Amino acid sequence: MMTVLTLPATETRLNELRQLTRTNRFDWKLPVQDALARAGLPGGLPPEEWARLAWYGPLESWLQSDVNAQISDILINGPGRDVMVIDEGQRMPTGVRIHQQWIEFVQRQLLLRAGLISLQNPNLWPKHAMLGTADRRLRFAVTRPPASPDGPTISIRILPRHWRKIDD
Repeated sequence: MMTVLTLPATETRLNELRQLTRTNRFDWKLPVQDALARAGLPGGLPPEEWARLAWYGPLESWLQSDVNAQISDILINGPGRDVMVIDEGQRMPTGVRIHQQWIEFVQRQLLLRAGLISLQNPNLWPKHAMLGTADRRLRFAVTRPPASPDGPTISIRILPRHWRKIDD
């Protein structure tokens, strides 16, 4: 049986970040380093560790919560705009606004975990708009200028943890 003491360091860090997210310790309107410092992680983490973590910062509250099991999509149409979610087929504003650096962070996480960019050159995208699937459950489209003149965007379809069967 795994305990907190025997968990790999990455899993322990992931649990810590998710706990900080659940308790609203992050201010997503701040730049990444400022938000991390306020949450008690001054200096953040090395890029290699971020790449190993299936953590998507401001999106975690919609990705991890069983309460939000009916959310099928997350839409970020640029910095300073409300994050939109599709909940039970209805498009709804969340009231959450995200700093541009956090949007770029989430884009980098998605692209790294989908294997579309390398850790050595995380800002070297082959195109300004990219599609992929991360962690077997997040189908995404990301854009950056000039493809999206108002700033970076993200559209995520959250695939179900368990697919329905004919008998369901």
